Amino acid sequence: MSTPASTTSVTNYCFIRHSSSSEGEVVIVKEREIKILIKSSTNRKLQANERLLKTLTVVSVHNACQKKYNNPKVITAAIRHGDTGLQKQTVQLRSTSEKFDFKTHCVLRAEEITNSYPEAQTKKEIRLRNIVQNVEMDSERDSFLKAAEIRGDDWGEKIITRIKDQDLTTTDARYHLFCLRKLYRFPPETRAKRGYRPARNVDEAMEYIYSYLEENSEECQF
Repeated sequence: MSTPASTTSVTNYCFIRHSSSSEGEVVIVKEREIKILIKSSTNRKLQANERLLKTLTVVSVHNACQKKYNNPKVITAAIRHGDTGLQKQTVQLRSTSEKFDFKTHCVLRAEEITNSYPEAQTKKEIRLRNIVQNVEMDSERDSFLKAAEIRGDDWGEKIITRIKDQDLTTTDARYHLFCLRKLYRFPPETRAKRGYRPARNVDEAMEYIYSYLEENSEECQF
C-alpha cells in the first residue's frame, strides 16, 4: 500500500514526472507496487526506468502519475501515438540533456572540466589530486542513480534528471573522484531518519571503481 510522503518521506520528487510535490500528493511505493511499475515500464518500452526500478526498494511518485503510468488503456494509447512516457517528463529530460555537455562537465556536479585541469592536478600531492575518470560501465550509471535516489536532496534530483535516460558510456561522460566520494556520503538526516544504508550492489560497484582507479592510476586524467 502507498504511504503519503509527508509521513515517511524519501523525497518530495516524483519518479515518473520528475517534478515536486507542489504539483500533487507524492506517495512512497514499495516492493509490490514497484513490481507493477517495472511491468508498466516494460510495456512502455522505457528500459531506463525498468533498470532503475529493479535497483530500488522504495520510490516516490505522484498518486495521479502512478495510476496513469500503470493504466493499461493509457499505455496502449501512448504506444499507438508513439509517446511511451508521460509527455512532460520526456520534454523536460530532452531539454536538460541537450544543454549538458557530458564531455566537458562533471556528470555528477556539472562543474566544467577545462583542458588545463588535468595538468593543474599533477602539481598537487597524490592524495590531493581530484582525478577525472570516464564512465566505462553501465553499472556505474545505475549506481549513481540509486545513490541519488537514496540521498533524496536537490543534488540527487539533479543527477537523476541529468543521467536517467542517458547512455553515459557513449556520451563520453566524466566525473571527479571527489564528487564520486561525496555522492556516496549520504546526508546525516538520510541515514538517521530514513534508515537507509548503501545497498550491497552499490558497495560492490564502489569497490570496483576504487580498485580500477588504483590499478590504472598512471592512465587516469589527473
